Order: sequence, then C-alpha cells, then structure tokens
Amino acid sequence: MKKIIIASLLILMMIAISCKKDNNNKILLAHKYTGVLTYGYYRDFPDLNCIVGVVLNVNQDGSVTFSDGSTNVFEAQDIYYESSGPSLKMKVSGIVTLTSAKGQYQKINDKDFLVIWVNANTSGTKYIWNWDTDTQAWVAPPSGSEVPFNYTDTYSRGKLQFSMDDAIKDGSFTKDTVPDVHGNFVYGYGLNLTEISN
Repeated sequence: MKKIIIASLLILMMIAISCKKDNNNKILLAHKYTGVLTYGYYRDFPDLNCIVGVVLNVNQDGSVTFSDGSTNVFEAQDIYYESSGPSLKMKVSGIVTLTSAKGQYQKINDKDFLVIWVNANTSGTKYIWNWDTDTQAWVAPPSGSEVPFNYTDTYSRGKLQFSMDDAIKDGSFTKDTVPDVHGNFVYGYGLNLTEISN
C-alpha cells in the first residue's frame, strides 16, 4: 500500500512539473519576429537627425531579447535669416545613447503590442551667435553663455507601447516634441519588425 501511495505521489508531481513547463512555454504568437528599436534626436534648426538603435528578437512565447546598446555623436550649425539679412547663428553638439532596453508582448484591446522599457539619453550644448548690423559681424557668445541640455529616459520613468501591426507594415513610432528657437526639437522612438518564417 505504501509503495502505491509513493508511486501515485511521484506521478502527480511529474504531471504538475509537466503542466508548469507547458505554461512557461505557452505559444502566444503565430510567428517569431526580428527588428530594430531606434532612438533619435531631431531638430528643425539647425537641421539635425541623430539616431541610434538596438536589434531585438520576439519569441512566440512573448519574450523579447535585445542586443547591446549603441551611441552616436552629433554636431550641426546653421544661420537663421530674416528679410534684412542674417539674424543669428546656432550650433548644437552632443551625444545620443541607447544604453539598454527590455520588453514583453502584451495583448491590449485585442491588439498585439510590444511594451518596452528603455534606458536612453541625449545630452549636448547649444551655442548662439547674434548678428551685429553695425559691424556686419557675428557677436561671439561670451564664455559661460552656452546652454547645456539633457533628456533622459530610464526604466523607472515608464514604458513605451508599440503596435506590432504598425511595426510590421511601416513602423510604429512615438515622440516628444519641444518648441525651441525657430522650430522644434524631437526625441523619438521607432520600432520596425519583420516576421521570421517558421
């Protein structure tokens, strides 16, 4: 009798372990996907596009893996003209970094999304020269008048939601737009996905 009870307990334990394993490997997606998550800093004036990215893979169980982060430097300069001639000159320089990312698949309102947390940063410095109409020359910015700027997204600040359907078709995007001198600057994220054939 004791042997039968022990054997029954072993069978029940094996079934429980098997069920747990099946739940951990639950198929949520019909296909695997690969793609790129990009993080960019864009300006109207001076005209600037600085983009970094990481490769990601989406598994059928909804888990997502990411490659190592990347960094890119930027520098741009331009002159703003009014009807009477040059008005100001601006230069921006700095660095854009996408340090790391983590994410997972979620079904939201019966639609497929990737929810992604990022650790990213844009930091730089802005310099402005004014045009002196009397001397017809640029007035260099005095020492210490440069304007530093910094924009950071960390895991603790929240998450990004990307439509997988949009990411597969033309890309899924989200951005923050901030008014600035003679235009805007934008911090934006994009996700593009490609289906992997089984």
